[in-house]
Amino acid sequence: YSFDPDFAVFAQYAEAYRPGGVDVDPATGEQVPFDAEYTSTIELGSRYRQSEKGINVGVNAYYTRWRDMQVSVLRPGATFIVTENAAKSKLWGAEISTEWQPIQSLALFASAGYQETEFEEYVRVNRDFASNEFPLAPKFTAALGGNLTLNKLSLATNVSYRDESFVNAANNEHELGDQQYYLNARIGYQLDNLGLEIYGRNLLDGDFVQEAYQFSNGYPGANSPRGLARYSEPRTIGVQLSLSM
Repeated sequence: YSFDPDFAVFAQYAEAYRPGGVDVDPATGEQVPFDAEYTSTIELGSRYRQSEKGINVGVNAYYTRWRDMQVSVLRPGATFIVTENAAKSKLWGAEISTEWQPIQSLALFASAGYQETEFEEYVRVNRDFASNEFPLAPKFTAALGGNLTLNKLSLATNVSYRDESFVNAANNEHELGDQQYYLNARIGYQLDNLGLEIYGRNLLDGDFVQEAYQFSNGYPGANSPRGLARYSEPRTIGVQLSLSM
């Protein structure tokens, strides 16, 4: 519903479906099937715009019920990740995003989000994960950045942040992904049909653990306690050349 040209609110309901499938253990060839999942989502939001000042603001709040949620898990005693189904789950949260274009050549943006996740019914290998959080689901995320265009030259930069999160449904405190923040930037120059771009990702060279697993009894090939971790991409700087015909 639009109250005036600058302000509107909305409400929507959506249902979604993703089919099931089969995971295959690369070491043994074992097939592990999983079922389809279904979601029902209610979302409320508003949009505010002031064209003469170049301001846009969006606010959303959402609530999702999940049935037979597909969850990626690490099989006990192995390094093989499979997909399982959690009978019932839910998540809810809110997001806000803002854009400001003070002059035609400059655009600034910022966004933030907060969410809560919860398994309502999920039993795996005689363990009950009800009331636990989803794996790899940070509660807080944020981003800030801008784009500047000067004739054929363009510059862009952004900073992003995501909160720490559990890496599996068990929510073990010693198996957490780190808080992560990244600084990225890009400088480009565009001729008629030739473009040159220099880009940098994770310019602060942050070293973050994205996933971490502990094996108290070891894993195949190791009979002592071991750990497994996946780290973030290191500082990366590159050049990209594009040609349009």
